[in-house]
Amino acid sequence: MRARCGNGGIIAAMATALLGGVVAVPGTASAVPNLFDNFNNGVGGDIVWTPITGVNGTSTTPVGINNLMQTSSSKNFEGTGPGLNSALTPQSDPAAWNGYTDFGSTTGALSASVWIFEDRSYSLLDDPGNNQPVNGFIGVVGENGSNQPAFTDFYYLGVVGQGGSRTNYGTRNITQGFTTSAIPREAGWTKLQIDIDAVGPGAMARFYVDTPSLPMTLIDSTPRGSVPLRFVRLGTNDKSYENFWYDNVSVVPEPTSLAVLGGVGAIGLFGRRRRQV
Repeated sequence: MRARCGNGGIIAAMATALLGGVVAVPGTASAVPNLFDNFNNGVGGDIVWTPITGVNGTSTTPVGINNLMQTSSSKNFEGTGPGLNSALTPQSDPAAWNGYTDFGSTTGALSASVWIFEDRSYSLLDDPGNNQPVNGFIGVVGENGSNQPAFTDFYYLGVVGQGGSRTNYGTRNITQGFTTSAIPREAGWTKLQIDIDAVGPGAMARFYVDTPSLPMTLIDSTPRGSVPLRFVRLGTNDKSYENFWYDNVSVVPEPTSLAVLGGVGAIGLFGRRRRQV
């Protein structure tokens, strides 16, 4: 894991220091996930990303209509310049562009986040017919041993296209299906964050967005299932009529867990930064 500025890098570095440098890699199990990728070394440069329906630990592309998300130098959360890259899921029909990676099976609390950029330039973006969907999200998916999507337990947040809203941020999870928030999508960088409690009575999953004009806001919550969580995924389920860029994806202990472990709290997790396009 490379040390980087930004909220995901801060929390990931804190977790490494507190936990003796335990880093989740494909094929391993960890009770305390600690994953971070800024894609500056390209998609697959630091962490193995696999297209959906591909076998965990490989980077085969394409798999059916699923293609591995691309390395892009045109957008980066820190700005643009040499060595500053992001992951792109380009507009396409009927192909999908996505990727998932293994952070280690856990029943513990975790926080998964990513910065996502969209320019909302598509002319039929808000067409209510839903024949030309727009998709861009982060998801946390349950353990099933070898492959993904497992759909034994899943939590998605972002623009969830077919079945969800195009105009507002929404969620999809195994308990509630599709839900739509009152928060409209915006052009620019938005942080998507999913905080999930450890397995136990009353455990919940909470969904947050931090848009260019709105501070970090809770948009939905749902009971957390009992299945161990293992994969984080980005991208589209199927065709999408808009480009999305992803940067600084992170999976770390949920903030309250960090506070218990190190007495430090979640410094900067909900902080806001200047977005650069």
